[in-house]
Amino acid sequence: MTGEPIGLAERKLDEARALLGDAGAESVAPLGPGYDEGTWLLRSATCYIEAGKPRLAAELYAEVLARGTLTRRDEGYYRARRAVACALAGDPDDASREGLAALGVADTTSSQRTRREVRRVVRILTPWQRHRGPRELRLAIQASS
Repeated sequence: MTGEPIGLAERKLDEARALLGDAGAESVAPLGPGYDEGTWLLRSATCYIEAGKPRLAAELYAEVLARGTLTRRDEGYYRARRAVACALAGDPDDASREGLAALGVADTTSSQRTRREVRRVVRILTPWQRHRGPRELRLAIQASS
């Protein structure tokens, strides 16, 4: 994913999607319990972040989050991942909103993994630290630590 042309990464993602489709409902178990289209989209989003396409990653995370099918803990984590993607894409307002939402979930679920991602968002948003959203997120993470 890193250092390779985006076309190669996208071909590999397409191959993975085809394998998922070929597996069919009967043989999903070999792919892992619960591996479905949503899981594929989340994994693809992570690949797009690593491949330097954070805007596309943010769109994929948003698609899965909008479905409302994730557990509360996973929702928080993937909101934090979406916040990272938004921050890397240069969208501090969306990054801050998602980061605050993720932090709220992290507080109720005691998820250190989600907190780590939100702290990562705060670091990425350093160039926008004087803007309202990033400032609020930074203060919120300091207060919840």
